[in-house]
Formats: sequence, C-alpha cells, structure tokens
Amino acid sequence: MAASPRIALLGFAIECNRFSPVTTQADFESDVDLRGDAIVAEARAPAPGMLPDLPGFVTEMDKTGPWTPVPLRVAQAQPGGPVDQTYFNGLLAELEAGLKAALPLDGVYVSGHGAGLATGSDDPDGDLYEMVRRVVGPDVPVMAVFDLHANVSARMVDNLSAFVGYRTNPHVDIRERGVEAARLMREALGGTRFVAAMTKIPLVPPTITLLTRSGPYSEIIAEGQKHVGGAIANVSAMAGFAYSDCPKNGFTVVVTARGDRAPAEKLAGD
Repeated sequence: MAASPRIALLGFAIECNRFSPVTTQADFESDVDLRGDAIVAEARAPAPGMLPDLPGFVTEMDKTGPWTPVPLRVAQAQPGGPVDQTYFNGLLAELEAGLKAALPLDGVYVSGHGAGLATGSDDPDGDLYEMVRRVVGPDVPVMAVFDLHANVSARMVDNLSAFVGYRTNPHVDIRERGVEAARLMREALGGTRFVAAMTKIPLVPPTITLLTRSGPYSEIIAEGQKHVGGAIANVSAMAGFAYSDCPKNGFTVVVTARGDRAPAEKLAGD
C-alpha cells in the first residue's frame, strides 16, 4: 500500500421522477456543484451542505491514517425530472478528464444516489461507473454509497468493488454509510479484494411502503445485516424509486463479499 494513498473523490446524485420537468445545470448549481479543493473543504466543514456520506468518508479516512484526497467534482441536485443530457455529458467528460489527469490512483470514492435519469439515458449512474472503471482499470478499488431508492443496474454493480446502500428511511444513516465505505476502502488498500453481486426481482414497491422503522422492508434489511461478517462485507436491500419509470426499476439486493463472488451471489439470491 502507498504511504499516502491517492483517493479520487467525485459525486453525482439525484432522484429522478420521469414525469417531472427536466433538471438543468442551474438546478445543480443551486444545490451542490463543487470542484477541486472546495470539495474537501466542504466535507471537513462543521456543517457541510453536501450529502453526508462524503463528509463521513473523508472524516473516517482522516482518522484512520495518511491519505491524499484527489477531489474532482461533486454534482448533487434536489429530486426532479431527468437530467439534461448535455449537462450530464459535460459532467461525465470533465470527470473522465480529471481521472485520467490524476492517474495513478489507489482508489475512487463516489458519492451517489442511484435513481438518476438523463434525457438521453435511462442509466446515467451506470454510464458513470462504467467510465470510472474503464479509466482506472480492473484492480483499483471503487466504492460508492447509494440511497435505498436506487434503481440498480448490472452496469452499476459490475463496475464497483463495494456497493453500500442506506439502511434507513427517513435517511438518518447517510454519514455512517460513508464511514463504512471508508473502512472498506482502507481494507481494500490493505489487500482485500471485494466483489459485488446482485439479484433483482420483478417487484416495484410503492414509495409509501418503504419506511424502515418496522414492517416488511425493515425485516428484509435486518435479515441482510445478520449475514454481514466473515466473507460478507455488505448487504444492501435496494427497493428503488417507482416514479423513475425505467427498465432498472425492481427490488434489488446487492451483496459485497471478500474475495469470492459465489457467497455474494448465493446470499443475494437467498
């Protein structure tokens, strides 16, 4: 492991309703659209304005040893319609150029959501993770945190080392999931190889059924957590967001395992 591993930081997060007006560059700029050192400064601020997973990740990395953040760009917007494709293409191109300029990297962390749409793509999240993996190669750990309303695609999972989903709705554990991702990153930097596998079922639950204090969704999440440990690093039960109205809709379980894909596939299927 490098004495001060270089970890790229980036983000793209929005929950998209297919039937709402298009989300524009101005919508991101009015919420969170940061570049370079401003990302780390905001993450280390007393009251960050960004999604809390990235401050959680940065804080935990700061606590657990030396590292060199390589902040690129973080774009987050309030829920809205599909993202203007021209804006998204520009974001993707800027991130790709930034990653290439930053090579070699020891890891990549993405602050995500997972229920994005673009006017020309039903899977902009998949577009992003596929690009990241193409640039950094197969051996660099790539970690991301997702809202439990993420609509998950195989392209998202196949291009990640570890997939970390929220466990609460209302979302009160976002920072903790960033901390978890940082711990997995440290483990990966120490030599652990993570693999993720998913199972999707033909069920699109309505949003009003997805509270997690009690009820069937709570029970599914709790069942998954019983299996975390040993070969299993994370179990994320992702109910999705029905109003995205896209081919990725469907209840999905993503399991991240240490070393071997078979335990992840079996548990996700179970």
